[in-house]
Amino acid sequence: MKAYIISFYQQEVSDDELIKFLDTQDEVLNWRNEFPNTVFVVSDDNAESLTELIAEEFPQSSFIVAEYVRHNSNGLLDEETWDFLNKPEEA
Repeated sequence: MKAYIISFYQQEVSDDELIKFLDTQDEVLNWRNEFPNTVFVVSDDNAESLTELIAEEFPQSSFIVAEYVRHNSNGLLDEETWDFLNKPEEA
């Protein structure tokens, strides 16, 4: 399992629309929505597969799917969010 960061253009798809869609996808094992326009997800799939999945549902949207890499990521998040990213688990 790996953690991914999905960031998207809000005017094309809302947080609620994306989360509602991700909830229905077997490829998405867990998710967390911390910021507007950004969803952290856990998946066994790779970024390319997740991109294809989202692009099929939202073909006109602009977004990025990036694998979270622990040793090359930093920021100010609460402990629960860091645990989500550093120790990805199925919901």
